[in-house]
Amino acid sequence: SHWVAHNNGRVEAFNILSDVKNYSAIGDYTGWTNNPSDASSAQFIDVGYKDASQIACTIKLATDSIVIKTSGSVYRITNENDLANMACYPAAQKTNAFNHYSGLSLMNKAYFIGQEGFNSFGTTDAYGAVQVDDPAPGYMINGWYVQNVDINARVWHIPSRKQVWCKINNANEVLIYHYGINAWTKRHFKYPIHDVVCKGFDVYIAYGTKIAKLDEALDTDDGTNFAAVLVSKRFLPKHKKFLMKYVNLVTYNFLAGNYVLEVGDKTFPITFGSTGDIADTDDDIADTDDDPVDQSDYTEKKKRTRKRTKSVQVVITVQTGRLAIRNMSIDVCEIGR
Repeated sequence: SHWVAHNNGRVEAFNILSDVKNYSAIGDYTGWTNNPSDASSAQFIDVGYKDASQIACTIKLATDSIVIKTSGSVYRITNENDLANMACYPAAQKTNAFNHYSGLSLMNKAYFIGQEGFNSFGTTDAYGAVQVDDPAPGYMINGWYVQNVDINARVWHIPSRKQVWCKINNANEVLIYHYGINAWTKRHFKYPIHDVVCKGFDVYIAYGTKIAKLDEALDTDDGTNFAAVLVSKRFLPKHKKFLMKYVNLVTYNFLAGNYVLEVGDKTFPITFGSTGDIADTDDDIADTDDDPVDQSDYTEKKKRTRKRTKSVQVVITVQTGRLAIRNMSIDVCEIGR
């Protein structure tokens, strides 16, 4: 078998060269012999066996399973908790998944990667009780993603960070879907990524010939500083130019370092220290702690400028350290010359 999981007290498995989904005996992962007179014995179901294709991916969605075939046909399997009444129904057409590692279930969605990019299934009252979501969760990046992913696609769920990591053709990088805020980022690691495993709040990464653990107290990857880049959308004036008058950036600084702020052709190199810890939120011993009881937990950088520019776009490049952006504002007026 190429894919194994648990399902309602049974182990389920399939071979990617087949259209059969197999279920072990109840409570017995070694029992794979079907006894037609015993519903608790191993069971199986042919998924779209007449469409002359194999199973590419299977994903749990609510109480059912969604199976995507290599032909692009999608099927819904119902009653997996009562295999005597199990049934399989067509659910969609021309929807592709790259492989058996390219799908996962999360809350009330089934996410998958295929030739159309990063998509998801949701439940519906219509026939088939499942539909491909429109817009797709990857609608902001799919135009780029489909050019940078292939049959080796893979997804990992990182619950402690509310993220889905998506493998791309660059073996050192993952595209990250932040499902809590419906946003995307990309992260580059020092070595090629082989696998990711979560245990509680800890995230372990098998990369290169090493196993690493994500550590919020570090701004390095295997001893090497990495840069973080945040780019806003580009704003264009209705008339000829913008006149920038005032730039204000508010950050929370987890680790001391430096960054470069670029706004409309104006560059501001900035060095920052760690934001001081606050007595009412730290765990120092009270009678030896001299932190202030209350303190502003952010750093504000204000810059005056009279810069004329044809567009305004914010680029923040963090070279060392670690910070969070609390607010970014730019006062501008439009000028006709």
